[in-house]
Amino acid sequence: MTSSIGGLRASASFQDKGYTSSPSPPLAHAPFSSMEGDASLLTIQSAVRAVFSIPPLTQHIQSYLTFREVAQMGNISRARSRIEHADLRHHHRSRKTLVGNQESCDLKKAFKGPYYPYLPTTWGDIFISGGEEFPYLTDLDLSDEDNAILPFAMSAKVAPLLSHLNASRCPSINKVTLLALSHKFPFLTSLSLRDCPHVDEEAIRVVARAFPRLTSLNLKGCSAVNEVTIPILTQHCRNIRFLELSWSANVNEVVLRTIAAEYYHLQSLRLACCPGVNPDTIHALADGCPYLNCLDVSQCNRINEQAIDTITKKFPALTSVNFSYCREVTSSSLQPLAINGSKFSSLSAAWCPQANAEFARNIATACPGLNSLNLTGCSEIDKRSLPTFVGNWRNLTYLNLSWCPDVDGFCIEKIAANCHCLVEADFSHCPKIPMPAIGLLANASPHLQSLHLIGCELLCSSSIQELQSNFPHLTIHL
Repeated sequence: MTSSIGGLRASASFQDKGYTSSPSPPLAHAPFSSMEGDASLLTIQSAVRAVFSIPPLTQHIQSYLTFREVAQMGNISRARSRIEHADLRHHHRSRKTLVGNQESCDLKKAFKGPYYPYLPTTWGDIFISGGEEFPYLTDLDLSDEDNAILPFAMSAKVAPLLSHLNASRCPSINKVTLLALSHKFPFLTSLSLRDCPHVDEEAIRVVARAFPRLTSLNLKGCSAVNEVTIPILTQHCRNIRFLELSWSANVNEVVLRTIAAEYYHLQSLRLACCPGVNPDTIHALADGCPYLNCLDVSQCNRINEQAIDTITKKFPALTSVNFSYCREVTSSSLQPLAINGSKFSSLSAAWCPQANAEFARNIATACPGLNSLNLTGCSEIDKRSLPTFVGNWRNLTYLNLSWCPDVDGFCIEKIAANCHCLVEADFSHCPKIPMPAIGLLANASPHLQSLHLIGCELLCSSSIQELQSNFPHLTIHL
């Protein structure tokens, strides 16, 4: 659970950015004069058009606006014609929003009043009947909103300028749907098809030929990425800079060598649990992708000392690396970091089976410039070992020591004394952390915004509430 309400936090961020809106009554209490004709005879289409005819907010509306933020302003329609990014992920599943002083209510009840009896209850209805009201939409997140994908593809005017589409986990995404989307929205530069079960080889071919402007492509969990489809993808989508292929079972050595040969300007590559990752393919990527700055090889069991040596020395632009869950990563295999480790700003070594105190010490010593560090499950970090290297964590903005059972109050005090730049910290499932140490950390870290304390047995709810009242900017996850 989270100690503060998500909608309230979203509203605060909206106001903090300097965007203002004129006060308006909730949608359910809108005057009858705003409707067109008799409410009892309205269809869904005319109701939506009537709702969307309300004047928009000021011209300085933020570019990213969540559904919950719009709802809290009292009227979902007020921002519709000026909105540039819509986040609709939680509408279909939870239908929880914030209207007036009611912290949790059903969406249909919240927006269904005496004058609006026929409001649509799915985003599919909105896309069909009110699609022309999105002339400025450039970014759309429809992950998990499978019922909205087909209406979105059928609506010719829904978003003529759309460039970023997230359709993750939508079963209706297939070659037919993608072909329809390509005809309506040819200017897509970013597409996420993560965990879409019906994206097959034909769908990959459609993506390659229909969206040549793509610079970012997420195909996580897609088994259709193989040595047959990857040449087609690299031939037609020449501008790819960010590529996600994690958990794609057919990403073998041939696929990775093709990527290395064709994507010279690639900047980010995620290959978690891909069977083709080994020291040889890492070396090929180092030669073929000199601009790569982010590499994820987590859960790749053939990452060893030779691969880490290549990652450290051969990628001139690399600043972020993830080798979590890699069985062959040991304290001795991290020795190459001592040479060029200072260039790294983000490093994740969560749940490496052979991680110990020396492992953590080598990382801290070799990478003094880290901003983000994940050492989840490093069980030997305790009050004896941590003081020997915590002084090298002065630049950290993110620290994850969850599931480190010997991290106690003394460790937190040392972190508070050295890590003054922390923005987010995770100490979940560290049962020895007392409440006074958490208060000291919050007081010593002026930039701290998010604190994860799930499973910390010594913390009581009353103390957490008191801490939250003393630090209202801090979000505590329990």
